[in-house]
Amino acid sequence: HKKNMNDLLEKIKDQTLKKIIIDKFSYNNSFDNFKKNVEIIELPKGEQFTSVAAASIIARYTQLKYFEELNKKYKKDNIEFKIGVNENTIKQVKQFVECYSFDDLKYIVKLHFKTIEEIK
Repeated sequence: HKKNMNDLLEKIKDQTLKKIIIDKFSYNNSFDNFKKNVEIIELPKGEQFTSVAAASIIARYTQLKYFEELNKKYKKDNIEFKIGVNENTIKQVKQFVECYSFDDLKYIVKLHFKTIEEIK
């Protein structure tokens, strides 16, 4: 998330931005070494702030649309990607690798997740 935040801040180049509030979803201090001159506040239940809740809704919508497009693209191969990780999603990713290649996974999934090791 730190890389995404840096990329976003580079794009908007808003010098008046002083503080960003995000929902804290992990226990590590992921923004401790953040390089920008912006204060990052990670709060459990950050959705109590309207802007955080709105961003969460937009992110979820974007994720759902992405999966919808992905499933349209690979429907011909009878591959349907689901959000989350379980036996069925792992099975679908393995099927994708059989039809395409492991290298092509980088276009559709996060390769740094530990479940990818099960697919190799």
